[in-house]
Amino acid sequence: MKTNKLNLTAIMTVAFIINLNAQVNLIGQYKHNNSNVQELSVAEPYLYLAAGLDGMKIIDISNPSSPTLVGTYTLEFGDEKAWAVKSGGGNYVYLGSNYHFEVIDVSSPSSPYRKSKVNSAGEVKGIFYSGGNYAYTSEANFGFNIMNISNPSSVSYAGYYDPPTNDWCYNVAVSGNFAYITRQDAGGNHLWVVDISNISSPTLAKDYQITPTSAYMWGIAISGNYAYIANGKNGLVILNISTPQSPVEVVRYQGGTVKGIVDVYVRGSFAYLADADQGLIILDISNPNNPTKVADYHISSGLYKIDMGNSYIYAIANTSDSLFIFDYNSSGINNISENSEIKIYPNPSFGKFTVQLATGKQPEANIEVHNVLGEKVYSYTMTNAPVSIDLSSQPKGIYFLKFYNGQTVLTKKIAIQ
Repeated sequence: MKTNKLNLTAIMTVAFIINLNAQVNLIGQYKHNNSNVQELSVAEPYLYLAAGLDGMKIIDISNPSSPTLVGTYTLEFGDEKAWAVKSGGGNYVYLGSNYHFEVIDVSSPSSPYRKSKVNSAGEVKGIFYSGGNYAYTSEANFGFNIMNISNPSSVSYAGYYDPPTNDWCYNVAVSGNFAYITRQDAGGNHLWVVDISNISSPTLAKDYQITPTSAYMWGIAISGNYAYIANGKNGLVILNISTPQSPVEVVRYQGGTVKGIVDVYVRGSFAYLADADQGLIILDISNPNNPTKVADYHISSGLYKIDMGNSYIYAIANTSDSLFIFDYNSSGINNISENSEIKIYPNPSFGKFTVQLATGKQPEANIEVHNVLGEKVYSYTMTNAPVSIDLSSQPKGIYFLKFYNGQTVLTKKIAIQ
């Protein structure tokens, strides 16, 4: 099929817009009476808590302003602690403890029960699952595991990578044929890149060290060609992993300096950070080389873990016994709204673009274009639409066009060919 690039129109729907004036609203809070909650996983209308010695808690979040406990799963042994939890969607949740990896049937949220289990060598600290027949776990000082969950009634080990030294593994994320595990040993902070193309025999593709070594490696998220690592008081470390065997650090975003950033969730052009000192931080990462804070919400006890549903942010506190629910949909947007569409055409182009609001409105907005280094190469005050932008003097490549409309920030990617 032939494509006329000069007539190609890219209609981009605004997915997230943050009103910096309103920032983020705290709309719900749940006191779980347990300061040892380790992890959360959201599958609306339910949220699952790995609650240490209290096992797993199931919270009904259908009314986010009034979350309610509806079920509890009790662990097998009195000294067993639930460390990690991940919803499998539908009727199953995967739970990790210091003794087991378990498949929990939650088809009846008030009466969850074990479907199957395997013994673990140590504490299951992290679980990654995004569909399919396998779940991936990081297991304290016993490495990385791949679990076959194709038959929920009979979970089994499919493969594992066991380190030669006593390394402490924290969390895991998977993208394509590679798993990324945050870990720490006596020599400092590391990111393992493990080749999982052969499920039964994973191999270490890269042991990448992150300096300085004065903070722990915590949560990790993968989006496109970038890995986002919560490195405590060293901040959010962003790596280019376009070549997985050769990660390259591109930038760091500094959060709190005592305990710092301990978890990260990425969706679209935004990173949502749990900061153990400051609370919730939201970054615009449309240009990963230049992350920019667009909103935050201070929690005096700090935040420890973070997850997202369709419309809300969910986080557990660092030292208190609270679950927090935030509304990140801004109110009071003036002309560019959540349901608006922006036309940028042709895109890609040879340097000349036309920008128009698809609704036909005539917004007052400032427009800036930045290159991948974060350098501003163009600016204009938009009072009428459409607007013609001439970037033909700029080199070929990817650029980021930002709209500033009152307190609203919107970023879109454009390309010069």
